[in-house]
Order: sequence, then C-alpha cells, then structure tokens
Amino acid sequence: MDRLMNRTKKRPLVTGEVSPREALVFASVLGLLALAVLWVGTNPLATLLGATAIFFYVVVYTMVLKRRTEQNIIWGGIAGCFPVVIAWAAVRETLDW
Repeated sequence: MDRLMNRTKKRPLVTGEVSPREALVFASVLGLLALAVLWVGTNPLATLLGATAIFFYVVVYTMVLKRRTEQNIIWGGIAGCFPVVIAWAAVRETLDW
C-alpha cells in the first residue's frame, strides 16, 4: 500500500533499504524498551496500557481495521488517545477520576 502513495513511497521499507525482518526486529526492540521504561519509571498499570496501546495500534488498527472499514479514522483516533490515558495512569496510578 505504501508503494502506491506519493507520501509514503520513499520510505526505507518500501525502497528496500530496510528489510521487513530488520523493521520487525527494530520495532520489537523499541517496543520492549519502551515497556521497560514504563515499568521502571511508572507503574504496572501504565505498562499494561502501553502494551495494550502497541497491540491495538499494530494489530487491531493497522493490520485488521485500517483498510477494511470506513470508520478507520475513528479507530485511529482511539489509538491516538492511548498516550493521554497512559500518562494519567502513570501519574495517578489509577484510571479513576
């Protein structure tokens, strides 16, 4: 899909500068490091929400819904709300008001 859009056709994965395996390893390492930082620097709730956000964005939004529904902007917005919820949980240690 990225090959077809002017905005994305020169990305390293599309041009072959980075292989799909390299991209997967890089993204996985960054994701695990991010979760480790959340675990050490905040609390288990924020870490759980971080893991949920990664799963939601990568699997639910990008792989399943993005190209299959006209509601993709709504699902992308939900994915975009996660950082605020994670920050709230990190500071308050709860999701309660």
